[in-house]
Amino acid sequence: MALRKAHGNGAEALVRVETPPVDELGPGDAPDMAGLVQRRPDGTLTKAGARVLGRLAGLRSAEKRRFAAVLADQLGLVTVPEHLKPYVDVATDFARAEVAKLGSMFGDIGPGPSSMVQSAALALAASRAAYADGDGRTGARLADQSRQLLLTAHHLAELERKSAKTAPWWLGTNGGKE
Repeated sequence: MALRKAHGNGAEALVRVETPPVDELGPGDAPDMAGLVQRRPDGTLTKAGARVLGRLAGLRSAEKRRFAAVLADQLGLVTVPEHLKPYVDVATDFARAEVAKLGSMFGDIGPGPSSMVQSAALALAASRAAYADGDGRTGARLADQSRQLLLTAHHLAELERKSAKTAPWWLGTNGGKE
């Protein structure tokens, strides 16, 4: 991470957080994901593996409902109108895939990066809806906001991973190892 001189409208700010460009973001290091779902040697699920997948499906369904409620709330709506539901569904899948991708790169993803991804997905959903309504200016602005939030989520996940590796043992973030 390089320090940069503040510029533009934020040049006089006391503190300015700037996400590094894409080519400066780290690749992460993938954690071992084996053994999350138990399978038999022939690849079929064990009873325990099926229960885990069932729980995950239930969580996914609840997450979709929660995400739709958050979008409705942010848009000032009681419920998500029918014309926005396709965008919300795609945004929910997008957010889940992006958090999974970050997880495969950096391990456990904390609430900060997850929040950035959720916000990026909401901005993307609103962007697509704006484009569909013929409002290209708003659509482009929201798409750019989504891009910036994704870069921020990546950077924050990377910083959290690095700090977890170097944190003192007494903070308990590295499994009690020095």
